[in-house]
Amino acid sequence: MRWLYWGLALLVVLAAGGYAVRQAVFVSPKSPNPSFAPEPLPTAPQEETRPAVFLTFDAGGNNGGVAKIRDVLRSEKIPATFFLTGRFMERYPEDAKTLLELGPIGNHTYSHLHLAQLAFASATAQILKTEEVAASLGLSLKPYFRFPYGESTPELMKFIEENGYKAYGWTVDTAGWRGTSAGETIENIRERVKKKLAPDAIILMHLGSNPQDKSTLDADALPFLIDDIRAAGYIFKAL
Repeated sequence: MRWLYWGLALLVVLAAGGYAVRQAVFVSPKSPNPSFAPEPLPTAPQEETRPAVFLTFDAGGNNGGVAKIRDVLRSEKIPATFFLTGRFMERYPEDAKTLLELGPIGNHTYSHLHLAQLAFASATAQILKTEEVAASLGLSLKPYFRFPYGESTPELMKFIEENGYKAYGWTVDTAGWRGTSAGETIENIRERVKKKLAPDAIILMHLGSNPQDKSTLDADALPFLIDDIRAAGYIFKAL
């Protein structure tokens, strides 16, 4: 009888021990699974290290290439910077507003004259009048400024800086403005850009058509230039 008593007691102890072991290893479905590593913490986005190129477009007498340039930049999601004359904004106010959606716009004087050849007062009037035109359309041009033909004087440079502008030149002129009548082609433009492509290159193009032959070489070459520049490992930024 005593043997039976101790046998039953041993069975109770073993059963309780097994239950305790099962409780120790049991994991609630609501608890983290210890057999898996925790989810990695999200990391900050990597800083872009590829060199950049800046597309810039000057506007003058007409808007011949605007629609195509606008559509290409939108489709490719590429920013650019646009330097507009006062006359262009007066003639094509809706184009001016649309271009601002694609990138900053800047002051390219009122009528694209050689400022260095004008009296100081006349030259500064070209700049200030363009500001007035832009303001009438609800547009802001500062701090972007480009001298027509890249021609400036120390006095004019001081004037624009004192008035909140920074002058931007260019490192590559596509020369598409010369037109097909001067023998220019899309291939010429592509080769010209490829030869001078470098980090922080500023490419000068034009929004209008050639007044003689009506060609829009810069607009026509733009999709090819984008492919060439990307293939060379560059990204696009606005100034």
